Amino acid sequence: MKTDPSPDAVGDPPRRARKPAEQRRAEILAAAGPIFAEHGYRATDVQLIADRAGVGKGTVYRFFPTKEALFLATMADLVERLSNEVEARTTGMEDPWEVACLSIRSYFAFFERHPEAVELFVHERAEFRDRCTPVYFAHSESRRQRWVDLHRQLGLTDDTWPTPEQAVDMFGDMMFGTIFVNALAPRRPPLTERAEEMIRLLARMLRRDDAPPA
Repeated sequence: MKTDPSPDAVGDPPRRARKPAEQRRAEILAAAGPIFAEHGYRATDVQLIADRAGVGKGTVYRFFPTKEALFLATMADLVERLSNEVEARTTGMEDPWEVACLSIRSYFAFFERHPEAVELFVHERAEFRDRCTPVYFAHSESRRQRWVDLHRQLGLTDDTWPTPEQAVDMFGDMMFGTIFVNALAPRRPPLTERAEEMIRLLARMLRRDDAPPA
């Protein structure tokens, strides 16, 4: 006696595996960055992001109720990943000079791999200039003391010029500015070379003789 085949037997498509919420959220953010950078905030349709992430548009809105919330979360995720990467690569290192050198190299390497970051910074400034502080600078301020302490370990004191606080501001501004210059100006050296230039500058300021050769 013949029996009706089960649903599985007739080749029903398998159900999509349910992913943990944090993984799904991370995939949406990873998809959002390049699309926002390419199209701009206003011209980006959330459906484009959903398609790239492989989810429905409704899923995106379950995590991020508005396009603005999604964009700002994308910015926060970008700078958080930058900080986490730099700090992870220097965890456990004791020599402050080695920490400084690797931090600079890691910073520039991150932006070398994520050229869309500059476009995102520009779009944030254009669309959300009424916000008190851009995401990058708000995040940097929360990590500032770590870098002030590092400059103290490198030998700078409140009686030197620059002081540790001034050095953090100066180098932070130069490094961030270099990212923009390299992205917008033609025929600039790769960011890996700019990192070595920044290390040589820091070494000269500290009067060290172990900077990488030019």
